[in-house]
Amino acid sequence: MKISNAEITPDGVSLAIPRDDARRFVYGFKPGEYEIKKTRKKRSLDANAYAWKLIDEISIATRISPKTVYRRALEDVPTIRYTLLVADEDVENAITDFVSGHIGRRCETGYAYTGYTNVTFHSGSSDFDTRQMSMLIDNLIQDCRALDIETRPADEINAMLEAWDGR
Repeated sequence: MKISNAEITPDGVSLAIPRDDARRFVYGFKPGEYEIKKTRKKRSLDANAYAWKLIDEISIATRISPKTVYRRALEDVPTIRYTLLVADEDVENAITDFVSGHIGRRCETGYAYTGYTNVTFHSGSSDFDTRQMSMLIDNLIQDCRALDIETRPADEINAMLEAWDGR
């Protein structure tokens, strides 16, 4: 359901929604079942594939593993990170669950107080939005140019970075 307009009324908020969608929503409504949040454009798989192509080229030129090149590149992109207070006996499971299947995600631990640890969770590129993925690719392109590695023409790169349709 897409909201085409929203305005504040004396009774709360009025949302403009197509009539059929509104009917289904009202008749099926259960309190606490819905959450309204802003949609984010997802990065395209083409951009992801291109980022990994650049990572591989940098890896070959520098003789540094692709995994290391990737993780170092992530450090230059501002990401959402959060710190949670975790009981000492749950720290290992919390970290394992977060990083499982994601080579870019990482965690740092720090002492909180007896029986608890502060765990800081850092996201990887699989969690990135459009802006963050663009920054990652831009930084990789700069690294490639510094190493005399050929990259796609600027117009192709821009077109690819604008194609954030979640394919």
